[in-house]
Amino acid sequence: MLNRFLGLHVPMPARDNTEAHRASTTLELFYDLVIVISIAVAVSHLHHAFVADHIAHGMLTFLMVFWSIMWAWMSFTWFASSYDSDDAPYRIAVFIQLIGSLIMAAGIGEVFEHNNFRVIAFGYIIMRLALVALWIRVIKSNSQDKVGAIRHAIGIILCQLGWIVLIFLVPSEYLLVGFWLLVLCEQLVPYYGGLRKQSVWHREHIIERYGLLTIIVLGETLLASGHAIKALNEHFSPLLMCTVIGGLLITFSMWWFYFDEHEHKRLQYSNRGYMWSYGHILVFISISTVGAGLEVMNDKIGGHAEVSLHVANAMVAVPTAIFMVSMWLLHDLFSKRSFEAKLLYPAAAMLVLTTPFFEYGTFAVGLLLLLTLAIRLKMDTASSPTEYVTNL
Repeated sequence: MLNRFLGLHVPMPARDNTEAHRASTTLELFYDLVIVISIAVAVSHLHHAFVADHIAHGMLTFLMVFWSIMWAWMSFTWFASSYDSDDAPYRIAVFIQLIGSLIMAAGIGEVFEHNNFRVIAFGYIIMRLALVALWIRVIKSNSQDKVGAIRHAIGIILCQLGWIVLIFLVPSEYLLVGFWLLVLCEQLVPYYGGLRKQSVWHREHIIERYGLLTIIVLGETLLASGHAIKALNEHFSPLLMCTVIGGLLITFSMWWFYFDEHEHKRLQYSNRGYMWSYGHILVFISISTVGAGLEVMNDKIGGHAEVSLHVANAMVAVPTAIFMVSMWLLHDLFSKRSFEAKLLYPAAAMLVLTTPFFEYGTFAVGLLLLLTLAIRLKMDTASSPTEYVTNL
């Protein structure tokens, strides 16, 4: 009876990876809505850590928290692209993951303030074990993918045992080393399972799913600009005005860089799909941190931040430069673009890193990205479409 209720007997064959007009489901969009709560809470705590001049601690904690959120999201996204049966047991398993995500969001404050990972680890483990239940369904119903599904289930379970030991039993002085060791183990599970080598995932669906989350994290930068516009309405300042313009230019340019049509279509060449997927962690982190940096700039101009203006500018410039480097890694490194075209993103990143030395640094970053965008568009217009093709 329990087996019937859980739906483990219900067949879960692989989805057709050539299915036309495959779009994100309302359940996936609901999933993203809950994930954005965790992201917003993490960015908010990072902002407060920056304002209090706890930069190193805040950034390290943010990286640990953000990786946990992103890895749970990525794991489910790739699974859903391959085995979304959309029946009642599937929906229940996803709903359990949503509960886990909310528990993670509730525990983020404890991590930043007291270095207490117990609540967030509990939520993360719930999300991962719910995914194991879905892999068990694949094991029972899909002989072609059975070996890979068994490996995924075993790998995830072993990692969760590792998290339980690390968070609840290992002394706190070993937490940092143990955390990143388990991160490595988690990210090796897809290699061990070989899901992406089986080419069962849907290319357009994956591209859309990652694009939608990019829109979500870009929303954090827009929210920061919205707060700056509100402050500008209350008390005009030339520096704040230029920060608003710079922030909007940065957001607009990042959106355009990312949603370059030619680039993401290269995911059809799957032997570099891991780099494309894992490289997005860098994309999401950098965009989110830009949002936190813009909030710090707002606070600094308003006299509510303990950091210097140059440091506040750096909190926008550094993640922007990292974003440009991530675009180079995902788009240009293995492309057939010209040598000059491949230098554009790294050169822009280096120039962006010089802007914190200027009072109007954030405005300068926005102008530099706008200039880079104009140069890229001119290069792309002059190039043959075949230059976009790469062996991903």
